[in-house]
Amino acid sequence: MKIEKARGEEEKEEKKKEKEERESGGREEERDSDEEEREEKKGKETERKEKVRKREGMKRVKRQEESRKRGGGDEMESDREEEGSERDETGERVRVREMGREDKRDREEESERERGKKRQATERKKKERERREEERERDGEESEGEREERKRDRGKKRKVIKKKVREEKKR
Repeated sequence: MKIEKARGEEEKEEKKKEKEERESGGREEERDSDEEEREEKKGKETERKEKVRKREGMKRVKRQEESRKRGGGDEMESDREEEGSERDETGERVRVREMGREDKRDREEESERERGKKRQATERKKKERERREEERERDGEESEGEREERKRDRGKKRKVIKKKVREEKKR
């Protein structure tokens, strides 16, 4: 009886091991299929990228042919490339990027000029206001209450202007 129990237990253990092996084999197969899918996706992605590169190359060739037809020829294209416009990793000319930087610099200078003009205008207005205030004091036309009221109004206007400037900067 003990021998039969021992054999039964051994058989159960063997069945468990076989079952585990089958399951682990299934997992490996799943992993393999997942890896194959990833490789397929990578392959498709690289194919797509190659197609895009070919298309871009064809466009470049067409442009060169058109420039030849117009009479420019390839010499002009090569001359332009030699003028310090090296190609970077992506194949674009570095010179194009430098031109972009120049444009950015120009825009920054222009905005700085605009800010300077605005600053001058506000200083001019401030001086004009002070001059008018001094004239009123000399003439003795307005009372203290009127002066305080005018200052309050000016403060409100300043707040509105500051708010508009902040909103403009956000845009």
